[in-house]
Amino acid sequence: MDICKEKETDYFVVAGDIFHKKNPKPKYVSMAAELLNRAAAAFSHVIVIAGNHDPINTKDKMGPCKILDFLTPDNVIVYEKTSHDIDISDKLALNLRPYIPLQYTIDPPKKPSKFNIMIAHHHFAGALHG
Repeated sequence: MDICKEKETDYFVVAGDIFHKKNPKPKYVSMAAELLNRAAAAFSHVIVIAGNHDPINTKDKMGPCKILDFLTPDNVIVYEKTSHDIDISDKLALNLRPYIPLQYTIDPPKKPSKFNIMIAHHHFAGALHG
């Protein structure tokens, strides 16, 4: 985070896998909240998108990503299930893609008058995995 502060970064984005296991212990949820609270104090906006290791809510259980929403200030936003578009300015738009099965994703609307950036946590077809 120090280099981001030096560069006067406005948006800090965690592009998935804030946790390493699907069912993190409460102490790790607490540690993640502490990290995000520190980030929230340093940056105008903190965005977290869920990765394949980040458990999401189910109808029976609130997942750790949702719990982070309650443990962090309003300038921390956790996206866990669907794609989201954020207009940063009149010239810049972000499309955020958490790790969700590709059949549930939708193509982001291209905004011709803006510089469009996609931030995703996905596997890419043809990519090598080590």
